[in-house]
Amino acid sequence: RNPPSPVHRAGPRLCAVMFRTMVTRGALSQRNLDIQSTLANPIRHAKSKLQSYSMRDLGHSWVLVVLGLWHAYLFWIAGCVMLTMGANEVVKMWIGLYEDAEGLYDKRVQVIPAFLVLVAKSWIWISVLGELVRFCFILGRDALRVDGFEAYRRTLLGLAAAELREGALYSSSW
Repeated sequence: RNPPSPVHRAGPRLCAVMFRTMVTRGALSQRNLDIQSTLANPIRHAKSKLQSYSMRDLGHSWVLVVLGLWHAYLFWIAGCVMLTMGANEVVKMWIGLYEDAEGLYDKRVQVIPAFLVLVAKSWIWISVLGELVRFCFILGRDALRVDGFEAYRRTLLGLAAAELREGALYSSSW
């Protein structure tokens, strides 16, 4: 068994004196002092870090980048799925019209109203679907910003009128 070191024999009082001596002589850098204060009081250190945290600091966070990419990917997939399902529904409606009207060619009076209703239904379906895909695009683009979903929040609050008139996102401030 190894004999105890002089520090262990002297006890904590000598360690405190040695630490103060190293600090006054400049043996410890400011970074080591920050580490010491962090270890001494982690809650106070966390509060001070959070109070001095800015959007600029947030922009350098790899967690924010990963979350932004994940949200953008999900919105891209949602837009593609909605577009595919919507196109499938429109084709299904038109095929249904031709299946129902197969024996009615001599009765054009019944086919024309069904055709006009289907044109209106398709137009409404495509308009709603286009808005949903555009909404997914805006959310996906908005997810990659540091202040995530700003355009979405502005739109929900009714503050995006200037941007909608200009046709560009983030053109006016809050």
